[in-house]
Amino acid sequence: MRLQHHVILAAHGAGDGSNANLRIAALASEIRDQIGCSISVGFNLGSPTFADAIAAAPGRDVIIAPLMTENGHFAARVLRERCDAAAAAHGKTVRHLEPVGAWDEMHDLLVDAVSSTFVGARDQDRSVLVVGHGTDRSRRSGEVAMRFAERVRDELGVRSSRVAFLDQSPSIEEAAAGIDCDSVTVVPFLLGGGGHSLNDLPRRLGALGAGRIVSTTPALGELPRLAEIIGARIRYEISRSEIRLGTRSSRLALVQADRTRATLEQAGVAVRVVPLKTHGDQHVTTPVSELSQSAPFTDDLTQAIVDEELDLATHSLKDLPLARDSAAPVLAYLERSAPGEALVTRSGSRLSELPSGARIGASCERRALQLRSIRADLVALPMRGDVLSRIEQVERGDYEGAILAEAGLLRLGREDAIAERLSLRFFMPAAGQGVIALQGRPGDAHHWIEVVDDLNVRRAAISELTFAREVERLRPDVVAAAYARIDSEGMVLLRGRVISASGDRLLDASSSGRSPSATGGALARHLLSLLAAAEGATT
Repeated sequence: MRLQHHVILAAHGAGDGSNANLRIAALASEIRDQIGCSISVGFNLGSPTFADAIAAAPGRDVIIAPLMTENGHFAARVLRERCDAAAAAHGKTVRHLEPVGAWDEMHDLLVDAVSSTFVGARDQDRSVLVVGHGTDRSRRSGEVAMRFAERVRDELGVRSSRVAFLDQSPSIEEAAAGIDCDSVTVVPFLLGGGGHSLNDLPRRLGALGAGRIVSTTPALGELPRLAEIIGARIRYEISRSEIRLGTRSSRLALVQADRTRATLEQAGVAVRVVPLKTHGDQHVTTPVSELSQSAPFTDDLTQAIVDEELDLATHSLKDLPLARDSAAPVLAYLERSAPGEALVTRSGSRLSELPSGARIGASCERRALQLRSIRADLVALPMRGDVLSRIEQVERGDYEGAILAEAGLLRLGREDAIAERLSLRFFMPAAGQGVIALQGRPGDAHHWIEVVDDLNVRRAAISELTFAREVERLRPDVVAAAYARIDSEGMVLLRGRVISASGDRLLDASSSGRSPSATGGALARHLLSLLAAAEGATT
């Protein structure tokens, strides 16, 4: 799976075709193969430049990983200024990591490399010389090299551990004059592959004198497991990036978004909930069937994902359109609460106790038609508003009762409003009812999706959705309802219902199978054939 965000390995470089640039390009390829992230390179000397790399980066979020040893003039000022300017010009956001030379895990590798040179000499008879690039243009230049030298002295107990620089004081020559033992380990605190490590350093190490035993560790950028360590740090940084989680602004949607946020944070993901007022939420008095959008409660969130204004959106699965959206698919199916319907009444009466002519709020045709099949003497009326406002409409007498999803009442803590839980045998739910769905971009299959996705909920929901989708495809005039569960042996047990538009015919059937989609599709076709036969028999 490709990780969200694009990563740029940023290096000074030595020019197109140079050994240094080729090695960094190969390193990026190795990291890409290792962790599956979107990654490229950018150079000061060579192509692509930092600005070109940012302009070409897919998506909006970019992480800059400086392949540099210090947070000095170039990393802290030049690189940041160029990257930030390019990001502003191209509508991107960038996050800068510390230079790889400052990472503790890189220092761990270097300490092991230094220790491996201690053959034939006691630790206290050996000196270590850490050689960095250095520059007089930043007060912070050399800080990391000096910190590493102190660690070597403290952990390995050598006689001395000094720092020297190619372009600032103390120089290699100055440091060499203060070394008073015959065995010296040189640590090139450089990325390697460029002129400094290949030419300047070997030439200037002659200052140590011909009579000393000199061992040299690999340069920082030539250490084993380099790609593994950088890849692990990138994966960690991406996992802690803040995810923008979109949701409707209704009370139930916010509660469900908070539950989703908690689930994601348990998987190690930082989340910021972003409420949006959808088209359906803005037009609360217009019947849903008359709203201009095909999915008035989810279309705005879906578009925000496509436009990269959001990373994810959380929905009640039943609110999403049945047609698959390749630009913003469902990435994960989270928890499922009670799938059925509940009756809320002003008097507390059950469905069988309501007086003839009682007005019952029903927000969709499926609820209205099933109510008519059970109590034709009741009056099913359209109902708008969020769950709490529908309860209020019943309490103030606008309706004698209303049919609402039990899951929403439970999640809002309004179980007390339930007069009766309607049996699934008589009152079938919408496909996916009670399921919280997580929607996102197809290329952003996050590495934690498998942690939050509930496989049994996914399989049941896919079976129900396939059933409803096939009914809609073959007979768009027919209303579908479905509920599936997964048994202990992993079988999909699906029950479906089709209702003619007039409500005169209501047919049920059940099916089971290993494949959720095959089970759902086959049951839909079977029920529609039964319905067609029943319709033909009466014409």
